[in-house]
Amino acid sequence: METLKEIPVKIWLIVIFFLFIPSAFDIMFQSAFETAWLLQLISIHLVITYLKGIGGIIICLLTIMIHLIRTIIEWDNADEWGSYDVEIFLMATVIKVVFTIVSIYQHKRISQKQRELEILNKKLKKKSKNLKTMAYHDSLTGLPNRNMLYKHLKKALYQCKRDKEKMAVMFLDLDRFKLINDTLGHPIGDDLLIQVTDRLLSIVRKGDVVARQGGDEFIIMLDVIEKDEVKQVAERILAEFSIPFILMDEEYVITPSIGISMFPYDGDDVETLIKNADTAMYTSKERKNSYHFFSSKNGDVFDRRLKLENGLRTAISNNEFKVYYQPQVDLNTGEIKAVEALLRWNHPELGLISPMEFIPLAEETGHIIHIGKWVLNIVCQQNKVWQNSGFPSLRVAVNVSSVQFQDAGFTEDVKEILRKSRLAPQFLELEITESIMQNVKEVLPIIKKLKEIGVKISIDDFGTGYSSLSVLNQLPIDYLKIDQSFTKAVLSSPNTEAIVKTIIQMGHSMNFILIAEGIENKEQVDFLVQNYCQMGQGYLFSRPLTAEEIMSILATKYKI
Repeated sequence: METLKEIPVKIWLIVIFFLFIPSAFDIMFQSAFETAWLLQLISIHLVITYLKGIGGIIICLLTIMIHLIRTIIEWDNADEWGSYDVEIFLMATVIKVVFTIVSIYQHKRISQKQRELEILNKKLKKKSKNLKTMAYHDSLTGLPNRNMLYKHLKKALYQCKRDKEKMAVMFLDLDRFKLINDTLGHPIGDDLLIQVTDRLLSIVRKGDVVARQGGDEFIIMLDVIEKDEVKQVAERILAEFSIPFILMDEEYVITPSIGISMFPYDGDDVETLIKNADTAMYTSKERKNSYHFFSSKNGDVFDRRLKLENGLRTAISNNEFKVYYQPQVDLNTGEIKAVEALLRWNHPELGLISPMEFIPLAEETGHIIHIGKWVLNIVCQQNKVWQNSGFPSLRVAVNVSSVQFQDAGFTEDVKEILRKSRLAPQFLELEITESIMQNVKEVLPIIKKLKEIGVKISIDDFGTGYSSLSVLNQLPIDYLKIDQSFTKAVLSSPNTEAIVKTIIQMGHSMNFILIAEGIENKEQVDFLVQNYCQMGQGYLFSRPLTAEEIMSILATKYKI
């Protein structure tokens, strides 16, 4: 509501002028009653137009009252109280009072509607701004999204073409991000992405653009830059990412793989530059924690990846997968106690594909769930065939991907496969990696369910991951597999020798059975036996064999 002090001086002058006009007319022209009355109505309207609150009412009623008092005094002196003019005047006065109140009420309603419209307009502007932000920015990190990135790239590309300058596009992907998401949960994954955003923004130059492409992929636009400067930025990123991220009060080292394309060498449009940077990034993925500039060879790598990705969809139905079995022996007696199932893929065009190449790709694309289930079916059925043939009961170990292990239906799948194959659960061993154990709260219930079913659990490649003694102590593990990198170096490196001895001693203290991987010579066996490692596997004993070859060995001897 407007106060009297807030009214401008010019408004006061207008109000006073119009308030005195009716009285002036009434004094100067005695017969101009109608004109004075009309002018007073006009003055009331003008006052109310500028003064919409109590102040307006007070001024209007005051001028009406002054006019009324002056007229009453004149009537009293002239003794005209009973005349027709008095009645008309009094009626007109009542009309003016009512007009004043009604006008104020109407103006207040109009003002209220105006305020509502203003508020609505502000809300619409805010929503419009939010929609624009959503259209061009990532909701989690606040970074420009793909749409905004393309705008920046097109503008920068136009300027570089005009000024004959160079620019770079970096395609950055986080290594092992899916594992963090699967083991620690999506909220923690989101927290990691926000921390990554902060680090990237602190590294790039002013004017460079950091955008989120989607998932754990980021694109960085480096405008007007030479190749040596691009290298410096990439190396700063790698150095910054060597500092651990803090997630749930724990330290995690998350490394990036970076692919780089440059204008004008690797493309002269936005789509080509991004595609080639993406292709170069997949070359970096092979080594991880590295950066690569695009070259024509990268294109071959990308084509190969596409072929593998497409091939994974039909590999099972086309009978391209085959399971091999590598014996695990008692190091003291040489007796075969178990076999480890190893999956191989014979691609119709590319030939034999290493599991190191196609398993990460299967995990990334989600095919690993279907493939892993197929392997479990084949292995359990095969083990039952060996048993029905009268051979000694062997335990078959199967590697389980972290993605498959944490799938909601995994334990039920295991139970159903064992039921269909009629294999006793103690003859199935599931190998999990140390990385799965990072989130013990999620992993422990799964392992307990599997132990209730009756299957055996082993930790594969022990010593290369992030497990701690406190975590191992909580998990009902049966076997601990010493990674082959330790076995190979145990005789040549005193540090490795000390590590292996410690792992064996720790395993015994926790009642685990130790299995050494990658045994290649008798000297390694002697060292392991002397330090009480119970079992081992490697090319010294046998290469991976087909199911038929395993049956032949079992038919002639049970020892290697």
